[in-house]
Amino acid sequence: MATAQVIFRKVVGVLRRPDYFFVLIAAILGFVVLALVPPLQVPDEIGHFSRAYALSELNFRQDNLSTGSGAHLPTAIGQFEEMVSRDNLPNLYTAKYTPDTARRAMAIRVTPERTDRMFVNLAAYSPVAYVPQATGIAVARLFTSRIGVMFYAARICNLLFFVGLCYAAIRLIPVGKWLIAAVLVSPMVVFLAGSLSADVSVFVYTTLLIAITMYLWTRTPPQIQTRWWVILGIVACVLALSKQAYIVFVPFVALLLVRRTKQFRWRTSQLYASRILPVLLVFLSVVVAYIGWTYVNQSTDADTSLIQRANGFAVNPEEQLRKVTSDPLYAVSTVASTAVGQASDETFQSMFGSFGRLNVNLPMWAIGMYVVVLLLFVGYVSQANASLLVQQRTLALIIAGVLVAVCSLGIFVSLLLVWTPVGAESVAGIQGRYFIPCLLLLAPGVVGVYRHTLRLRYLILPMTIVHLSMCILLIDRYYGFFT
Repeated sequence: MATAQVIFRKVVGVLRRPDYFFVLIAAILGFVVLALVPPLQVPDEIGHFSRAYALSELNFRQDNLSTGSGAHLPTAIGQFEEMVSRDNLPNLYTAKYTPDTARRAMAIRVTPERTDRMFVNLAAYSPVAYVPQATGIAVARLFTSRIGVMFYAARICNLLFFVGLCYAAIRLIPVGKWLIAAVLVSPMVVFLAGSLSADVSVFVYTTLLIAITMYLWTRTPPQIQTRWWVILGIVACVLALSKQAYIVFVPFVALLLVRRTKQFRWRTSQLYASRILPVLLVFLSVVVAYIGWTYVNQSTDADTSLIQRANGFAVNPEEQLRKVTSDPLYAVSTVASTAVGQASDETFQSMFGSFGRLNVNLPMWAIGMYVVVLLLFVGYVSQANASLLVQQRTLALIIAGVLVAVCSLGIFVSLLLVWTPVGAESVAGIQGRYFIPCLLLLAPGVVGVYRHTLRLRYLILPMTIVHLSMCILLIDRYYGFFT
């Protein structure tokens, strides 16, 4: 009994640290989701698998195929997709993932036969978003030819990449540790972390960019070594290349140009050499990397509107651009109706709990409970130095708020141009997961705006209830144990 009590107290002590709490919850829940969700039941997962497989063969750029942008890949990928999607599993709620289907899918082997596979809307993503997944596939290929084993190896590597680097970021960041940890273990983030989604790279690199910037801004003494500038530049580049819309987050590093305390003063020469020049070099490296990938990608047919046309939607980016420029009010009304109209409810739902192919929805009571938990973590400041001074917090919030607004507008406008039929009343393709990185960017500026005295256990308990409801929902959807 005494030994059990000691172990229990040690576990509770571990959970009181936000970095350890994140690792424990993200790893356990991530592997549960990874095992529960059948293959290719995550948005665009077949495309992500195809891109990662091509990268595992050191094919860093897509080819021009007769049907668009893609690669010449093993036919086993198509056979695997057909098997795991039998009985219309992705779209039919009554269809279940049976042991027979799993056994047949895992028995499929890679053969010399190959066929063309299109990347379509994923063609614009650079290879950096698929390095963890490709690593898993490359390692699995050394030991087996089973395509299913390669698929799960890619999922495992993507999850380990997420847990490991986000753990490092939470340890590093001086403010908002609990709030960022709570965002990173939210149901939708963990669901994607247990998949092959390229969104995982965006979550990781956004968190790292915020953590490094805040650490360097608040550290004492304020001098920054060259190695930190190099690391910051690399993180900024890979974030911009993971998904191009999030390049607007990079100016967050401009916070390093601002004096944190009145006691610290720069001479003009010191300011230029120690801050202005390195920040400009970070921006320049991001611009060069972004333009370089854009130039390389222009040589292939990476038209994201192809998939919409294939589904019968009248998407024409050129014509849509002419309509927007000739009638700006159309663009304003379309974006506004999507942001605050009926589509906003779906966007909010998919930010916290739209699983499967966005057709397995977490109950609204669970989503509401998790939102309340996040708001409570805003005021959960357990240490005297865990929040910024009012002036510092306001500055961080203003910079983050402007970048979030620009990023959100960019997402709406880009989808309006390349994903929305001409003349539509709302923007097509908007999903709440696109805005999760915005929550991370806002976290350092909002944490500590108010404080409460609730104990940590009262915040973790509702999180646990939401996570359990998520697992029960996935089990019922794909295996039917509760119906």
